[in-house]
Amino acid sequence: MVSRAGAATPLLIGALAWGCIPDSHPLPGNGSALFLLDDKPIYAADMLDDNGLPVLPRQLPYEKDIQLFLTSANAPDYGAYVDVLVSPPQSLDLLATDDTCEQLPGAFRCTAAEDGYTNFMIRSESDWSGTAQLSLVGRQTNETASLTINPAGLPATASNFELIIEGIEGSRIPASYTPLACALEAGEDQTPFDKWPEGDIRVRRAEVRATAPTDTPSIIKNAPVIIQTLHAEAFVTLDELCRPPHDSRIRLQFDAQGLSPSFFFCFSDLGGSLSLSATSWQKSTQVNLSVALEPRLLRVVTTDASLEMGQFQVEVGTVSAFLSPIEQVSMTVDVRSSDPTVLQVDTAYLTLPLSGQEPIRVTPLKPGTATIEVTPQLFSSPQCDSDEITVIEP
Repeated sequence: MVSRAGAATPLLIGALAWGCIPDSHPLPGNGSALFLLDDKPIYAADMLDDNGLPVLPRQLPYEKDIQLFLTSANAPDYGAYVDVLVSPPQSLDLLATDDTCEQLPGAFRCTAAEDGYTNFMIRSESDWSGTAQLSLVGRQTNETASLTINPAGLPATASNFELIIEGIEGSRIPASYTPLACALEAGEDQTPFDKWPEGDIRVRRAEVRATAPTDTPSIIKNAPVIIQTLHAEAFVTLDELCRPPHDSRIRLQFDAQGLSPSFFFCFSDLGGSLSLSATSWQKSTQVNLSVALEPRLLRVVTTDASLEMGQFQVEVGTVSAFLSPIEQVSMTVDVRSSDPTVLQVDTAYLTLPLSGQEPIRVTPLKPGTATIEVTPQLFSSPQCDSDEITVIEP
């Protein structure tokens, strides 16, 4: 008897366990399937790697929990199953989150739990955006759900979208005169100047700022923003020294506070009127700038190095400025005497012409020696000095 009882016990346990498994069956045609999900959009990937997978980190949310409620005769249909389809197929991936759904060969199947619910997740794993449709194989057309997948970036409801550029005087980038060289005589070297002088390129730090929508504040973190220069005489980079490559476009991401990493705009010596822009899906802004030419050579030529007292406003030299060895540029320079008691300059500043030379005139006051000092207006350097000029008694 004991041995029979012992043998019977496992059979009884097995029978009880089998009784806990529902009769898995297709949801009847007169049954009902209802998708349960909110109407908030998710975001597509902004960039894909070489394997076609999203580059991380990426903007949230890019996935969403979904429920299906399966009923027959107005009651939960325990064990009923349906196969879920996504259209277009590349728009979303279907993922099981518990044992009510599973990926089978050629089908994603969801089976109702005792309460009639099934649970799964949808995830955007591509850069496809638009309206995706969830439906059920062989079921009624009204048993569907739609889901919006936004392109990566900020929607129109984001605010305070700004491109902030430091060191701008109004809408102007002035010359820095850092690469300006001096020459004391007419030169014969016709080698063109590099418009991107290494170590002396004009550069401005910048960043993009934005405020997230009040109803979805989390979407701003990792949202991409594209910064672009729309002119050949400017480029954008993460390198403060403006070393190559000279890219016209970079991609950055906002942090949780809506601030991009700092980046840099670099401007050539040729300057010009140009536009700089920032774009993040439905948000965009543009900054228009006037970038001054950057003179590269200031030529101070002494034409008379010996003067007699008693002369008045004598021409002792000329000044001209160059953008290249043969292309002159207009600029304003300050003119001083190294010893105003010996030489008095005729004017404190000169506006240099686009062609020819501007004369320097002085009045000798007493015997001695002095030089004429020429600098860009309101700058103390670089300073270009004339040859030494001697004043003698008549």
